[in-house]
Amino acid sequence: MILPRFIKNNRRLLKLFRFCVVGGSAFILSILVFNLLKNFIPYFGEHFVIASVLGDLSGLVYGFYINKHWTYSSQKKEDEKYFFKYMLLYAFTIVLNSLLLKFFIGVLTNYTIFADSITQNIKENIAKIAATAITTGLNFIGTNYVIFAHEEGDEEEGETENGI
Repeated sequence: MILPRFIKNNRRLLKLFRFCVVGGSAFILSILVFNLLKNFIPYFGEHFVIASVLGDLSGLVYGFYINKHWTYSSQKKEDEKYFFKYMLLYAFTIVLNSLLLKFFIGVLTNYTIFADSITQNIKENIAKIAATAITTGLNFIGTNYVIFAHEEGDEEEGETENGI
């Protein structure tokens, strides 16, 4: 993949781009697990919030590994334990995501002109996407400035050259 030069030459934009690629693929995994559970296992059809949490956890583990070794590879310290801090951040945002999911489903079901014209499955997926869009910003801020925090200029010289 060829990135525009302004992204390659700006370490913050490159990091944001990488975070979004990882986050996007983690979200795809999360929504896939969410839909597989709620559509093929009857228990999760009725308890879709649990299916959402399990989907989020699958995306969390995948995202941690890829972010640690690709997005933030130049910011990590070999002896540092990141997974616990990462889990705390994502536990918070998973709870927030679940609350937002229920809120948005309620809004779509009771307070919109589409309340009766779209299926419950579509409402759940729209709500999941909206909730995830909100929590993604919090995840980036926490991951970049708390979990993999570093002194400005500590990044490796050739980071933008090695790019994607």
